Parts: sequence; C-alpha cells; structure tokens
Amino acid sequence: MKKIVFIIFLVAYAFSISAQQVEVRSYVGATYYQGDLSPLPTALSFSKGHLAVGSSVGLIMNPYVSFHTKFLVGKLSGSDSEASSIGRRRRNLSFETDLYEWGVSTELSINAIFKKLNKFGVNIYLSGGAHVFHFSPKARIDGSLVALQPLGTEGQGWLPGKFKYSLTELSISHGVGIKFELAPNVVMGVEVIPRRTFTDYIDDVSEDYI
Repeated sequence: MKKIVFIIFLVAYAFSISAQQVEVRSYVGATYYQGDLSPLPTALSFSKGHLAVGSSVGLIMNPYVSFHTKFLVGKLSGSDSEASSIGRRRRNLSFETDLYEWGVSTELSINAIFKKLNKFGVNIYLSGGAHVFHFSPKARIDGSLVALQPLGTEGQGWLPGKFKYSLTELSISHGVGIKFELAPNVVMGVEVIPRRTFTDYIDDVSEDYI
C-alpha cells in the first residue's frame, strides 16, 4: 500500500451554534508520496512535495472531541530518476497525478487531558479519519502526459485474472496537529497527517510491467 503525507498549514474561524461550536478551516500546505517510486526503499523516504489546498467544517462537541468533514486538492509524483539504486534509474519509471480527497475525521484534544499544556499558548490534538480520494497516474512521453491506467501496463484488462484498478479508492489517516490563537475565535496551526491507502496503484506500479 502507498502512503500520502499532508503537511498542512491551517487557519480556522470558530463560532457557536447552541451549546456547540462550529469551526471553519482553510488549508494550504504540501502533499508527499511514499511508495515504489520513492527515492529510497524505506518507509521514511518521500517524493518531492506539491502544493495542496482545502477547507473543512467541524463541530466541537466538548473540550475533548470534535468531528470534521474535509475536502483537499493536491498532487503526487515519483520517479526512478531520483532513486539511489542504479537498477531503479535504469528501470526509469515515473508518475504524477492530481489528487482529490473528501473525508471525515475525529480530533482528540491533548490539552483537555494534560491541562498544563495551556500555559504554553498552544493546543495539541490527535487526528484520525477515513477518506475517499480520486487519482489518475500519468507519465510524460515525448513531452506529453499519458494516462497509465487505460494502458494496462501490468496486463490489467487484457491478461487472464488481471483487472483494471479503480481510480477512486479509500484511505485512513492518523496524525497530529498543533494550533494557537491569533484572536478571539481565530486560530492558526499546522497538521502532519499521513494517509495509508487501500490501493497499490497510485503510481501505476505494483508487480511487473509486461
């Protein structure tokens, strides 16, 4: 399974409805990919980052828990040309794809549990969620982008037992965020929230090319 990492800077505005608070956020940051086309064959080797933007609406239920629905747009890429391995560079595979994601997440406030953190003026939270995302890996050939999924590069769609992979998949997220207050009801912060996907084809690479 491939991983996606979002490093997101956020600005949020909160207002109250009845006994609960609604939080509206805007996001700008970067997306990073980890998989078969990462520079190094390790879990902490990521491709170069790409701009990502998004927005969300959340409901703060109590000091401990909040729920959010979020939409993000980004881009992913990877290339054997950046690999440390000579064999990988000779293989010379690459991909890039736009990424569209919608999901829901739950946030747990660490400050609500460890109240002494409040004296530092920051709020720390853990985040976990489930997401639906759309992608379409492409490669540059003679200067033009060519969609890889329709080609069946590993025999999908034209070899027995090999089916074309879906371009819409699921992922789960888990990460951490930190935010601080700029003004009453206005905060700024940063999130680092990796996604683990349920597809091995974000980069069109899983087994062997035909």
